[in-house]
Amino acid sequence: MQRFHSRRSFLLRQLPGSGGNRRTGASPISRLSSAADLVSGKDARLEVLVPFPAVLETPLPLLIPDRLTPKSLLFVRNNAQPADAATLNAASPDGWKITLTAAFPDR
Repeated sequence: MQRFHSRRSFLLRQLPGSGGNRRTGASPISRLSSAADLVSGKDARLEVLVPFPAVLETPLPLLIPDRLTPKSLLFVRNNAQPADAATLNAASPDGWKITLTAAFPDR
């Protein structure tokens, strides 16, 4: 009987130094870090692909019950992660200044 393997698990098993277990495809990252530990407010059942900067993936079974994806289940893709960004809470606008400019000269 042939077992189905996802593209990701196949690549994890093939890449040297990926940390994947060649027999099971399991990555030690998933066992050591929980999404809830990495990003405050995230569901612990999200898959941790990269712990820092956080890259979290939502397994399909978690998306099925809701018509709109709750913030706690929404995937995370980071290229850079500021120290205060690992949360679902909005940053305080205190100290921010917004300047609007126009491309047209004043009349």
